[in-house]
Amino acid sequence: MERYVFAVGDEPFCLWGYDLARENEIFLRSFDASYFEYIARIHLNQLEGEDAPRAAVALRAAYHHGLEALFSLLGALSQAPAAVTAWIPRCSNSRLRHIVRDISATQPILTQRGPQPLSWQLLAEIVHSYVWVNEEPKWATATRYARLWSRFADEFLDDLHIAEYNSIKHGFRVLSGGSVLRMGVEPAYGVPAPESEMQTIGASPHGVNFSTVESIPATESRSPHVRLMHQRLNWRAESMVQALQLIAYSVNNVAGFLRVLNGAPAGSIRFHRPEDPEAFEAPWRWHVGIISGAMNFIIDEDEVIRTSRAELRAELEGRAPAAKADSAEQ
Repeated sequence: MERYVFAVGDEPFCLWGYDLARENEIFLRSFDASYFEYIARIHLNQLEGEDAPRAAVALRAAYHHGLEALFSLLGALSQAPAAVTAWIPRCSNSRLRHIVRDISATQPILTQRGPQPLSWQLLAEIVHSYVWVNEEPKWATATRYARLWSRFADEFLDDLHIAEYNSIKHGFRVLSGGSVLRMGVEPAYGVPAPESEMQTIGASPHGVNFSTVESIPATESRSPHVRLMHQRLNWRAESMVQALQLIAYSVNNVAGFLRVLNGAPAGSIRFHRPEDPEAFEAPWRWHVGIISGAMNFIIDEDEVIRTSRAELRAELEGRAPAAKADSAEQ
């Protein structure tokens, strides 16, 4: 019987089993990084047809999914490289974001060598330590991957992006399609500005509208009183295609290095990088003008009657229909 002690964030676990290395290798060997390239290729072909809005949202969902997969592997590499298949199921999304936030801030996390400060640069150098060893300048590829992962981390941790992903995957609570924001000065109150004087502030053929729920007041996260906030995110589906390619390369490389740590010969693992180094920057070169925005009615919080949860529950329970009197003859 074998045991392997590891942490997920700050919480310790102990994995028990027989031939844990074999279990780890089976899982890592089956990790299909090309799935994200496949999704990008399939939906790219649909961006010009009648299903274009659906294809764009599918690419966006795959992008969020890909980030989750990538950071799960990097988290497992950081804390439990010999038990990836156990670490990932024990790591919730909220805990994963905490780990990603700590790595971005170079804060110590609990590794196999105790608490250690990690960074995307350090992890990228570790992952690519067996390949491109003679390149100049040294660690050029690792540095590009580190910068890429840092940008991915910023988006993975963005509250609006998190809300968007949840809206897509839980009940598909989004309205897909592009938007244009134009502004002009009214010649008189309530009179629309002439079309010739309108100026386009931002435009994107792709994006989503979705709702989030905010507490009243916003400073009290546990308040039972809430309001809807209508959000808008603009992005380019083409940038998602390019990002998914980079995610696929990243996932392949991290999983490959984990296999090397698990005993696979380094020469048997194929690592990937774009032929053109400029490809690392390509997803962020698409212009969409205003990336996000929200238009909502202003709610006067003084008009909100702050009833307690107990009072709200009593109100609901008090709506139960009264029992009907028994009119049958006795």
